[in-house]
Amino acid sequence: MVLPRLWGADSAWIDDWHPRNPARGQCGTTALVLQDYCGGELMTGVVQNRPGRPSSPLVVHYWNLVDAREVDLTWAQFARLARIVRRTRISRAEMLASPWFRQRYEALRARAEVALSARDSVALSLS
Repeated sequence: MVLPRLWGADSAWIDDWHPRNPARGQCGTTALVLQDYCGGELMTGVVQNRPGRPSSPLVVHYWNLVDAREVDLTWAQFARLARIVRRTRISRAEMLASPWFRQRYEALRARAEVALSARDSVALSLS
């Protein structure tokens, strides 16, 4: 999947994104772009990142449900024993209600379009 190679600070949900943990903060934008290309439903939930630690914060997370299968390209941002403690479906409209977040989604979407277009061009030139 090409999306992880396209992540950057401008597509992250957080302001302190860093390439050492590239999936961190990319869940919302990635879920939307994946839905653009693969369809399915958007999911949201709350992740307990470090179960067993009383001070472990709960983190909002987004992923996809495609053909009745959960697809999460950003799960690597969490600790090994992290777990989802609540989950529900969410609409695109809810996710894109914030202009700030919509800009982040559009940044990732634009890079995805360019990357997929370039890949298609290479495939066509080899035919």
